Formats: sequence, structure tokens, C-alpha cells
Amino acid sequence: TLLAAGFLCGLLLETACVRGGGTHCHASGVVNFSACSSFNSVLFYGPWVYVSVLGAEIMASSTVLSRSMWTGLLSGLVCWCYEMQGPLTFMWRWPDDTGLVAKSELVGDLASLANKPGRGLVTDPFALEALSTDLQIFGFPIMAPFFDMAFGVGIGFALAMLPSKPQLLTVPLLGPGAAVAFIRLPIFLAAQLNASLLVVAPCVMAIVVILALMSMNWTPKEHSQLLSVGPIIFQIYWAVFALRLDAIPAELKAVVLAISVASFLVWQKVGESEENPSKRSYVSWMDRVQEDAQVSELDFTNTPQWVFALLCVAELLATMGLATFMQLPLMLACFPIASHVAGFLVAISLVGSCKYFDMWGEATFLLLYVWSYSCIESPTPRQQLLMACQLFWVVRLGCFLGWRIMVRGSDFRFDKLMLSPAYNAFGWVSQGVWIFLQGCCTWALFHREGTQAPLGSLDTLGVVVMLAGLMIEHTADMQKTRWNQKFPSGRQTTFCTEGLWKYSRHPNFFGEHLVHLGLAIICLSGLPSWNLWAMALVSPVWSWFFLMFTSLMLLEKRMLKRHGNLAEYKAYISTTALLVPWPPTAQKKAGGAAAKPAPKQSPLRKRTSSPGARS
Repeated sequence: TLLAAGFLCGLLLETACVRGGGTHCHASGVVNFSACSSFNSVLFYGPWVYVSVLGAEIMASSTVLSRSMWTGLLSGLVCWCYEMQGPLTFMWRWPDDTGLVAKSELVGDLASLANKPGRGLVTDPFALEALSTDLQIFGFPIMAPFFDMAFGVGIGFALAMLPSKPQLLTVPLLGPGAAVAFIRLPIFLAAQLNASLLVVAPCVMAIVVILALMSMNWTPKEHSQLLSVGPIIFQIYWAVFALRLDAIPAELKAVVLAISVASFLVWQKVGESEENPSKRSYVSWMDRVQEDAQVSELDFTNTPQWVFALLCVAELLATMGLATFMQLPLMLACFPIASHVAGFLVAISLVGSCKYFDMWGEATFLLLYVWSYSCIESPTPRQQLLMACQLFWVVRLGCFLGWRIMVRGSDFRFDKLMLSPAYNAFGWVSQGVWIFLQGCCTWALFHREGTQAPLGSLDTLGVVVMLAGLMIEHTADMQKTRWNQKFPSGRQTTFCTEGLWKYSRHPNFFGEHLVHLGLAIICLSGLPSWNLWAMALVSPVWSWFFLMFTSLMLLEKRMLKRHGNLAEYKAYISTTALLVPWPPTAQKKAGGAAAKPAPKQSPLRKRTSSPGARS
């Protein structure tokens, strides 16, 4: 939820900045979906918000001030080295004396989003003043790194003030508002003291750092090593980047190096692992992720109906925006959502249940694949191969899911949707968004200008990975189906540990992940640039993210409710991998020493009781 909230915040903030006369337009980006990489930077907001907020939860005390200051400090440490080097390395396109950032023709397909359609992207007078040479040090405007800290302070303040409100509401809507108020603080102080922002802004930043360190929570917490990896790698990259470039002054290199070292020490502290015997041991970091997902599940019991209605509209706009940024036909974004709105109406008015939810999704996927392929005048062998593999996957999965729901008659996940109309609509619209994002590798190969490279070893690897995933998924589905047939529907008193389920609690999901990874690999040789590679890799990444936070989370939660008091089940989840099939690990005692393996007859392995997951 926090990742999605960060992404939505970036989408709204960057759009508002450009529409309202933003400060600048990045001249290049790591992933270039559009000519203006201020929009490309939207992808960065999700992990940026995620690490800053969770890092603050670890380091800060329980006060609103501490949470705000620590979120601001960590937010700044992630971005400061980049902000300082951008202007000198031409990663930013600066406005000219009239405020023009980029002419309309340079904005490409985003010309309609230019705040001055006749001219292009134009900086407003307030932002232009903030970028003036009078407020620059070592070639970068001091307000650029100040914005990074202010953004974090605003997000941290909003979450600390309204901890019980949905993050999808507080982060994108209230966080930026609080950040803008904080940005005005040094401007107000400079005016009152008749001082330069070049002096006041660094002083305010220093105060934030001091307040954060003074309010640090010294009580041992369970830290996250994984959380610190990304920021540390980011800092190392920019430190090396600065040291290698002649365009960076020696003084600035020293500043960047000092910030990188300080950032490394802080993020290392965030990532320190401390044993907490009261916590259960985790087989992998994915167990921790899905357990956190259970706690933060968004449903009608903790979220108002109007929020779900608002999210449906936001999902539609965001998906259409992504299609535009990726230079894809809007049909790819609009059709799956429109199809699922129709499915929602059929479910509530004609069928009276959502039992055909999965089948509707696979049918929509199939229709979209066929339409997308029909748009190609002369398909290349790679496009033909990808289409055959996609059809193989979607038809097999659709038939299995259709047969399963016919046999069972219901599915607990979809029965829950019927308890709230707005929640139900949100579920249907979300599956439409899932289809668009899941098919990104296909849309990239079918609708973006690719290469005519012949089929090669990379395509062979993709096919092998895809077929291996399909085999694992099908085998796991059949093993679980045979096990389920031993019990009346919904009356299982134990859990499946047969075949692949002995080595993974969700081997069918692992197989599906491999399928989408293989399909993305097939696309890579046909895509000419690595930003298109990034678009193709959205498919396997989204597959993991979506299943981890929907079906897998719901199934884990249900199994924990059913069998959480059984010693056998506790041993199972403590020794068996969540996703990737792996030999069961030794169970640990509270003190950390490995206990003797459980008897052969009792390591009954968990997973999906009657109601299954996406596959």
C-alpha cells in the first residue's frame, strides 16, 4: 500500500508541477517513457516514500515531531547527492531567461500536458526565482535538496498525525500539502530576517537533522537489512559518479563524499538486525513482507466506501496516464478496465456473485492479446513466438480456473467482494489494471518500434523459463486439486504437504512468476533500448507484487486463521519457503539454536485450502 501511495503521490505531484509551472525538466532518466523525464521520475517515488517512511518508523520515537524529522532526513539522504550533481552533468534541462524549459515539439506525445500549449513547459516566476544564480551553491540551487527534505517532512507529518487513515489517502493528498507548508518556512524566515535563502535554507535543514538525531529512538527495534540496501547502493553510485567527473568541482566532490558517508552510516543503522526472541523466525524476507501485507490489508472494514470509489477513478486515470507515457494505444488501458466494469455490473445485477471473477479476467486478457496481435501488419518470428506462448498460458490458466470454480461453486475471496459495492468495484477495476501492467512486455514488443533481430539464445532461455514455470504451476495445481478432493469443500482440517507443496507454501504462484519472467525474456532481444527492457520487466515485477499483496496474502491470512493454533502448522510456516521451492529448513528455538527436525509424519505443509489463488 505504501509503495502504491508513493507512486500515486509522484504521479499527482509531478503532473501538478509541470501543469503549474514546475521548476525544471530532467533532460534524461534511467527509464525514459516520455520526452520529459519529470514524468519518468514518477517511478522513483514509490521506493523513495517506502524506504523513508519505514526507515523513520525504525529510527524515530513515537512523537509526531520525531517521525516528521526522521522521514525528512531519510528522504533527503536518498536524493541529496543526485540533486547536487544534476545541473552540472546536464541531467536537468534548465529554463532560459524567459522561463521556457522545453518547447512543445520537444515534449513529444506529452505536448498536451505542457502548461503553456503554445510555448511548451514554462517555469512560473516563483520557481524561476528559486532557480536563480543568486540561490545557487556549487552550481545547484539550494532549494532543490531542501525540497527533498521538505517532501519527507510533509509525508512523515501526515502519516504521524493520521496514523489510522488509509495511506493511499494521506500520502498523495495530505503529504504534499504539508511539504509545501514546510517549503514556505525558510522563505518566511528569510523575509522576516532580511536574509538570503542561501543561508536560511541550509540552517533549516541543519535544524531538521539535529531534531531527528535528538529524538532518535534508542529502544531496540526489529530492523530491516533489506530496507537499507537500495539507499546504500544509490549513495555509492552517486559518490563514484561525482569522483569520476571533471565537471564536478573539487569542493562539491568533497561535500558529496561527506554526505554519502553520513548516509551510509545512517542507512546501515536502519538496517542493523537485532534479535527479538518474541518474534517468530522467518524463512525468508518474503514471509515478513506478506505478514506486513496482512496487517495493512485494505478492505471495507477499515476503509470508507467513498475512498474505494475515489481509488477506482484514480486507477483509471493513472493507467491511462501510464499508457500515454509508455506511448501505447489507450485501448490497452481502457478496454480491460471497461470490461471489468461490465463484469462488476453483471456480477451484482445478474449473477448475484463474483464467482466468475477469474474467468472474466482471463477472457479479457485473451481478447486483448488477440486485438494487440491483430494490429501488427507483418509479425516477426519473435512476435509470433510470444503470441503462441501467451495463448498457451492464458488458455491453460483460464480453463483450470473455470473448471475449479464450477466444481467448488464459490471462492471465499470473491464472496468477500459482495459484502460492499464500492469494495467490489475496486476489486474488479484493480484486475483490469492488473491486466494492463501484466501485459507490458507484450505491449512493448507489439506496439513499440522494435528490432528485426533473429531468434537467438535469449529467446530460447525465455521459452525454457516460461515452460518450466508452466509445468511447475500445472503440477502444483493438480497436486492441490487431488488433495482437495479428499475433503468436502471448505471442510479441510489440515493442509496440503504433498509433492511441491512440501517445499513451498505457494509453488503454483512461483510457477506463474516464472511464466511471466520467461515471457519478458523473450521480448528483450526484440527491444532496441534498455528503457524498453525496463518496460518489459514490469510484467514479472508486477506479477510478484500483485500476487504477494492480493491472493497470496489472503490465502496466508485465511490459513493462519484456520490452523494458526496447530503446532504442526507453526512448524510448517517456520521451516517451509513461502514461494521458491526449497528443502525445509531446520526449525529454530526461541534462543536461535536449531531444533531437531519435526518427525516425518508431522511436517504437514500448508497452503491454499479450498479457495485457491489467482492460479
